[in-house]
Amino acid sequence: MEETSPKTNNYESRPQVHVEGLWGDGLAKTEEIFLRRVNLLLNKLSHSNFFDLREQIQTLCLESNEQNITKVAFLIVERALREPLYCPLYCALCSFLSTQLRHFRREFLNRIQQEFQSLKVPKYVASPTMTEQEIFEIHCKNKTRCMCVVRFIGELFLHGLISLKIIEFSLTTLFDPNCEHVDVQGLEFACLLLKLTGRELSQKNNPFLRNYLTGLENVVALGVQPRTVFMIQDVFDLRDCGWVKRKNTNGNTKVGLPKAL
Repeated sequence: MEETSPKTNNYESRPQVHVEGLWGDGLAKTEEIFLRRVNLLLNKLSHSNFFDLREQIQTLCLESNEQNITKVAFLIVERALREPLYCPLYCALCSFLSTQLRHFRREFLNRIQQEFQSLKVPKYVASPTMTEQEIFEIHCKNKTRCMCVVRFIGELFLHGLISLKIIEFSLTTLFDPNCEHVDVQGLEFACLLLKLTGRELSQKNNPFLRNYLTGLENVVALGVQPRTVFMIQDVFDLRDCGWVKRKNTNGNTKVGLPKAL
């Protein structure tokens, strides 16, 4: 299938992201230069230049070693979690590099698995000297990162990079409808993942989705808080619309995917 250049979007200019902690002082200068070059290319990545820059990143990786490819995989995952608007674009990049670079798929999947397993471990920790506002901001940062991890997993599934069984396991891990205790935050993450993957899950004619939704109905029957009921109702509303979101009418723009990846 012929690849067509995507249209220019409204997010061509965005703040450059500098991800720390990916290389140490002991690495050779050539390795540091390599990673900086990849990071600069990722800073420029957009809908309009996606096909060109992915080739440049691939070329740099092919000329490097396996250790650096691992670092590139970690770098892309980290950026996807810091720039949720560009999550579909980073997933498309992972999909391409997985077919071109040996070990790349394994490394970035290992990384996102680590992030998923540590969802309940706060990445940002508040100190006793912080004000109430600062503690609230830390809480928001932790929650935002967790939501980004879940969104990234959903996008990976849509790209065929993770299996149906992994999505089923992720949903049950985030929130088990059969559990007597209602973990509201886990339920919120599960609802997000369902909204992202529900359409594909329904097309696979798998009983898991029906059973999971039945479990959510039972949660509502327990008399939970209104906010919890609304979260679940949003999922059912989306299902009733064929898992297709209503058109955005508030003027916001979302970065889409390049065609024919």
